Parts: sequence; structure tokens; C-alpha cells
Amino acid sequence: MVSPVLEAADIKFKLAGNLCGPFSFNLRAGELAAVFSQRLNFSSAFLQLCIGRRPLKGGKITVGGFEPNSEEGRRRIGFAGAVPGFYPEMTVGDYIDFFARLYGIEDYFRPYIVNEAIEIAKIGDFRCSQISKITLPHVLKRVSIARAYVHNPQLLVIEDALGVDDYQTAAETLKIIVNIRNTGKAVLVSSENLQHFADICSQALLISESGGILYKGCFPDFQTELRQFHLIQIQAAEKSFDVLLTALSESDRVREILEKDDHSFVLRFIYKGRRADFDAFIKKETEEGLALVSCSYLESFFGR
Repeated sequence: MVSPVLEAADIKFKLAGNLCGPFSFNLRAGELAAVFSQRLNFSSAFLQLCIGRRPLKGGKITVGGFEPNSEEGRRRIGFAGAVPGFYPEMTVGDYIDFFARLYGIEDYFRPYIVNEAIEIAKIGDFRCSQISKITLPHVLKRVSIARAYVHNPQLLVIEDALGVDDYQTAAETLKIIVNIRNTGKAVLVSSENLQHFADICSQALLISESGGILYKGCFPDFQTELRQFHLIQIQAAEKSFDVLLTALSESDRVREILEKDDHSFVLRFIYKGRRADFDAFIKKETEEGLALVSCSYLESFFGR
């Protein structure tokens, strides 16, 4: 069996003050995995863990068999950040060439390798443009992708892959990501957009807004799983607040209580299951004396 490019074994880490894990996560050559979260900084934090820029609380992560913050590990990682660092006075071509030099790519091969990176990121029209004069966010993102690709890493990590792209621009960026995956690289991205990745993603990781891991697995199953999650908000009468909190805490279908307001007596939480089952649960509790002011399903799981 082919060894994973990215291997996370029994890792534990902190998000929003909460300890997550342990859990394991593998990504092989030619696979694309996406990390989704209700807060983009949480999915970005997970990517930072995978490339050795945030500490683990337990377990181990390797890239190509090496720790990600080791010299050999760093050479196997290409990272395109949400806020890429640029040398604004450089042209795009000079910028990519500069990083190729830093990675020790030989003079004879470097022009071909730089050209490959520029072409796969679809920024050929901007090769001679000064970076400071490029105002299109998606172009700057592609420059960052080309820079991350130029040293031929085994793992390409793209933070906030689609940003605020419109539908057409996002589709073009996805083609770039797929083309990179098709070169045999493992690709790990973070995004807020579920729809765009439905047809191209092999694995998915879902992080709640409190930092908990809600799902880890293959993407088709993820889409089915996601339909079972509901974001619900209940306001109870003061006398019933503690009773409601206890009932929710004891339910194996309440995955996380995200907000608990002791002044307005509001609870916001994630429920996994059918709406009919939750409605039956609430009906039973109210028949037993629970007093509610309001109960509503929020617009979507992500609350947007």
C-alpha cells in the first residue's frame, strides 16, 4: 500500500480553548481534502497544525515521513496562505523565480519550472506585472499558489481556497486546484464553500464554531451526514433554563452547546438527527412542564 503523504496519528490540539481529538487523518498522493468550519480561522488553524506552524497537544503529524517543521518536511510542503506575503516591488515572474532560487533549483532547469508554476496557476498574463499593481484578489491568490507549487512539493496546502470569488472565478480556481491534484500531489484546502467542492473532494473535515470535530471522512458520506445536523436556538423561561440545559446535556443527539446566555436564557446548539425527532423531544419536555419562550431552527447549519 502506498504510504500517505500527510499522516496525522492520534493528534490532539486546542481550538477556542477546547481540546480536540484524539483523531487520525491521512491524505495520499492524488487526493484532495477540504476542511470546513463555521469560523474560517478554525479551519485555517487546522491547516497550520498540519504544516507544523501550530503546536500539537498530543499525537504526531508527518509529511512524506518527516515532521512538518523539519527541513526535510518543509521541502515537501507548499503553503499558500489566506494573506500571502509578497515582495510588492517584484514582478510576478521575478517573484516565482526568487522562490525557485531559494529552494536551490538549478539554473538550467529553473526557467522551465518557473514557467510550469505560472502556467498551472493560470497567471501567464501577469508574468511581467508588478505585484503592487495587481488589485484582483483571485490573481494574488494564484500567485501565492504558483509560489507554493514551484519547488514541487508533495503536499500543497491552500488556505481559504476560494476567498470571496464569484461563481465563475471560483470555478476557474477549482480547475487550477484539480489540475494540481492531477499531477499526483496531495492537496489540502480550507474553505467556507461546501457546494464548489462536492464533485472534486475525496475527504472532508468539519469543525464547529466552538472548535469541535463534527465529521471526518469521505466527502459523499459527509454530504449525507451534514443533512442530519441542525443549528437550533431556544429561549426558555427563567424557571426552566436549568431544566432545559440538563435535558440537552443528557441527550446523545445534542453534539455541542455553542452558546449559553444566563441573562436572556438562550441556548444555541447543534442537534444531530431528524427534525421530527427533535420536535417530539421538545413536545415531551413541554408536556412535563418545560416553559419555552421560543424555539427555532436557524437558517443553515453554518448560521449564515
